[in-house]
Amino acid sequence: MAEPAVSSVNAGSTSRSQPDTEAPEEPLKNRQCSSWIFSDHDCEEIKTAYGGSAAYHVEQTDEGPVITDYNALNLSTIRVLLMKTGTVWEDPVLLAEQAVITAIFLLIAVMGVICHYLSAKRHWGLNEAIHDQEGNMRAFSTIMTMLAVFMLSFYLVLIVGRWWTMRTLGVGAIKEATMELQLFLAQLVTQDKELLDAIRRYARASLQLIFLQRRGLMDVPGALKDELGGRRGILTPEEIGELECMTNRAESIWTWNVHIVKMLHEQGLIKSDQLFVYLLQRCANGRDGVQCILTHLSVQVPMQYVHLLGTMVKIHNLILAIIMGLLFGHAFQSGQIIVCVQLFARTLLIPVFFNAVLLINASLTDPFDNGTGAFPSSNYDHAIEVDGSSFVEASGNLPSWITAEKSKLKS
Repeated sequence: MAEPAVSSVNAGSTSRSQPDTEAPEEPLKNRQCSSWIFSDHDCEEIKTAYGGSAAYHVEQTDEGPVITDYNALNLSTIRVLLMKTGTVWEDPVLLAEQAVITAIFLLIAVMGVICHYLSAKRHWGLNEAIHDQEGNMRAFSTIMTMLAVFMLSFYLVLIVGRWWTMRTLGVGAIKEATMELQLFLAQLVTQDKELLDAIRRYARASLQLIFLQRRGLMDVPGALKDELGGRRGILTPEEIGELECMTNRAESIWTWNVHIVKMLHEQGLIKSDQLFVYLLQRCANGRDGVQCILTHLSVQVPMQYVHLLGTMVKIHNLILAIIMGLLFGHAFQSGQIIVCVQLFARTLLIPVFFNAVLLINASLTDPFDNGTGAFPSSNYDHAIEVDGSSFVEASGNLPSWITAEKSKLKS
C-alpha cells in the first residue's frame, strides 16, 4: 500500500523555526480502495476468513479421523455452507429422516394438486376451504415450531454443559493432577525418572481406560494388552495383568499413584506433612476427574424428557410436511410459484435443522466413543506425557543465577 510522501522536515527532527506540518494527502481517487475502505489489518482478517486456510484440522489417529481444532472465524463466513467433514451433515440418519419428510410432503403436494384440479372442475369447494383455513393452518404450524425450538434450545444447552464439564472437570482434572504431581515431586522430592514416568503412565492409563470402556473394548480379550501395552507402551505386561484383576479400573489405578506418594513419605523424601497431604490431594483430584466423567456418562438426561422431545419434533415435522403439502397444492393451482418454492424450502430447512440438533445432542452425550467429533484420545495421551516430562526436564535447564544460588546454599 502506497503511503503519502513525507518531507525531510516531518521525517526527522524539526527546527524551532519550522513547525511540524502534515504532508498533504493524496487525492482520494489515487488511493487504493484498501487504504480508505479497509485497513491493512482488515484486509488480513478478510484474507484469513475467505482465503485458502483450512477451517478445521482433521488428524488421522489410530482410531480414525478426529477434529482437533477449528477456526471460528471461518465458520462465521459463507464458507460454512461448503463444509461437510466433521459436521452433522455427514450423519446418514439425518439424510434418511429428511428423505422421509420430503417424501411425505411430495405425496401430499401431488395429491393436493390433483384434488384441487378436480375440485375446480367439479365444484367441490376445496379451493375455497383451503383458502379460508390457510391462516389457521399456518398459525398452528408456527405454534408447534416455537414449542419445538424452546425445548430443543433447553436440551442443547443442557447437553453442551455436560460435554464441557466432562472436558474441563473430567479430562482437565486428570491432567491438572498429573502435572502438579510431576511439578512438585520433580522439584521438591526426587529426580527418579522411573518413578516420575510411572506416575504419568498410570494417569495416562486411567484416561485411556475410559475411552476403551466407552468403545466396547474393555472386556475384549487382549484389548488391554494391545491398547495400553504394545501399541502405546503405557503399561508393562505385569501392570496390565494386575489391572485386569480390578473392576473399576479407571479409578482404581490412581491407587498406584497414592502408594508412590506414600512410599516417598515413608522413605523420608517428603519431609513436610503439608506437602504429603497436598500430593495425596492431587491424587484424589485425579480420581475425582475420572469419577466426574463416568458419572456423566452413566447418568444421562431423563429418558422421559428425551422421548417427549423426540416425539414432539417428529410430530412437528410430520404436521409441517402435511400442512405445507396441502398449501402447496392450493398455491400451485393458483399459479403462485414463489409461494410453492417457499413452502418446499420450509419443509426442507426446518425439519433438517431440528433433526440435526437432536443428532448433535446424541453425539455430544458420549464424546468418548469413536467418531470424528469425539475427544481425541491420542492427543490427550500425548499431551500428558510430553507436558509432564517437561516439568522433569525443566529442573536441568535452570537459569545460571538460580544454579549459582543453589551452589552457595550447598556450600
